[in-house]
Amino acid sequence: MQAVLVLGGATRLCLEGGSLRRSRASEQPAHDRNSCAVPARGGNGTRGDTQVAHPLHRHRSVRFYAARMAAMTCPWMEIEIERMGADVRVAARGSRGETAASRMLGPGMNADRLCKFGEAAAEEAHRGRPLGPLAGEAQAIHRALMEGALDRMRSGLHGAARGAPVLVRFMVKSGTLQSVPWEALCEPDEAMGFWGISPNYLPVRGVMAEEPRRPWPVRRPLRVLAIAPQGGPSIDGLKSALEQRIKQGDVEWLPPIGPDQARLPYLFDRLSAEPRPHVIHFVGHGGVRGGKPVLQLATDLEDEPAWVPAELLGKQLKASTVGPLRLIVLEACEGAKPGDLASAAEMLSRCGADAVLAHLWPVQADIARLCSERFYAVLAGADREKRGNPAIALNEARRILLTCHRESAEAFSPVLYLRSSDPVLFEFTDVEPAWPPQPPPAPREIEKIVARPFSLVLGDRWRHDRSAIESFKEKLRAELATLPDPPPPDLPTSALMERAALEYGPGLLETKFQELFKSLPRPALLDTIARVLPPGVHITLLRTPFLEQAVEQAKPDTTIYVIQPGESRPGVRATRALPPVHDALRPIRGGQVVPDAGGGRAEPGGEAWVSRRLDRLLAFRRGAARAAHP
Repeated sequence: MQAVLVLGGATRLCLEGGSLRRSRASEQPAHDRNSCAVPARGGNGTRGDTQVAHPLHRHRSVRFYAARMAAMTCPWMEIEIERMGADVRVAARGSRGETAASRMLGPGMNADRLCKFGEAAAEEAHRGRPLGPLAGEAQAIHRALMEGALDRMRSGLHGAARGAPVLVRFMVKSGTLQSVPWEALCEPDEAMGFWGISPNYLPVRGVMAEEPRRPWPVRRPLRVLAIAPQGGPSIDGLKSALEQRIKQGDVEWLPPIGPDQARLPYLFDRLSAEPRPHVIHFVGHGGVRGGKPVLQLATDLEDEPAWVPAELLGKQLKASTVGPLRLIVLEACEGAKPGDLASAAEMLSRCGADAVLAHLWPVQADIARLCSERFYAVLAGADREKRGNPAIALNEARRILLTCHRESAEAFSPVLYLRSSDPVLFEFTDVEPAWPPQPPPAPREIEKIVARPFSLVLGDRWRHDRSAIESFKEKLRAELATLPDPPPPDLPTSALMERAALEYGPGLLETKFQELFKSLPRPALLDTIARVLPPGVHITLLRTPFLEQAVEQAKPDTTIYVIQPGESRPGVRATRALPPVHDALRPIRGGQVVPDAGGGRAEPGGEAWVSRRLDRLLAFRRGAARAAHP
């Protein structure tokens, strides 16, 4: 095989058998010498006649074209899967012209077994559990599929890839088999050999299309348009997931389309207007009406949901976003049925975009957010080997999901529908990142706390310290069991505490509680907050002085005033804090416990004294703010 790429001037680049060489432009016709040509692409990824490339290509270096031509020669294989009654027929062909003859999967591996595997995987994903119990079945399906000529084809393509991943397109022709997570097929000799996380294979779902398009040249940033007809936290969650990419200049966040705009004809008008997106991220509901997949838009004037057929939306996208649009992401919002969106995904990829990402099953909001965050980080990142390739980005996103969420089967919910055998959707014309890499931002919750002089730290840590509490109750039961009239062993916790208070008195029981709280570890989150906490009034509802201790350790020179509400009795002013809390705060250097006595005396403990101290703290806070922002 020989591919020729004209660079302009007197040099051209030739690819012969995987090696690159330069030659003089005089070896080719004169009318090609001042053009920049790339091979045309056929409907199934084959190359045809030479076409003139986009003008942006002309300034590129030989190194860029060498990398692109190497990517164009990456192997791929298509596996055709079709249901024939109760059996399943498979056939395959490869990028080098090889074929695997049509055959049945064999006895025992029928359509019902495959569908049951899909249902079991969906159940594990719903419960947030790993695919561990189903790994054996995933390996059995892999063995039945990769057999004979098909396995030899796979091995040959893997060797020809020379370390690059092989694209595997599953051409599933039966609707009932679309629910099978083919991305979860597992290598027989590997416990975590799932194709969906493999560095060697990129599993996608292919669709038949007559007009596949070439990769679109992109100067960063990648423009993303969010559409959320139901509104709510959907848009905020997606923007938060892309926040780091936006700050680094990898992604441009276009004004999203919310409930007020996600209706016809405004939606179609917006899709036709500039700036046109490279990616559309839809968060909403899907369905099937009259046998056709549909997407739900915002409610109409009669408060009824409006539905648009996926095929009609795809045709409108094709007509209005000619050029830049290459990828659509369909994310099911809370209460939606992801399976219906998967049906719409195939239709949209056939007539609207080159690739569509959708979910097979419901997933938690944090998993969907992490998936989007990692997917866009790779798709629009600085790594030349990966950027612009949604198949690589999705495999990496699945690996992150498995790592961060205890190998949950939800990682195999996102699937990619691809029209062409070339997974590269975007060719980034800039070589270096638009912005230098930035460290990950602080969580938004911490930013809110440290941005204001007043903050509230809520903390009910009983569920995190349940083992310590249970140990305390067992110790208390053992002590009460030595009494002449011991309580029954199944006594509820509240009754157990009342009995202990009667036997020991409230003071001793409270002391036991304080000893328990002192032994509990301090949350690491409070240490992070304390390092950046500015002067101000900070209210903590924690049962223990964790916040005060964290501030004292992070800022030993800071004076801490603790206001502890005291007991109010008619005619009596509280003059000291509760003893157990006072004892717990004694180790703090410079700490002063101020009881909230409600008096008007300008002395420690009085309301005027506390007010004066707070005024000084707030004045210091305002002065620091003016110094930072003159």
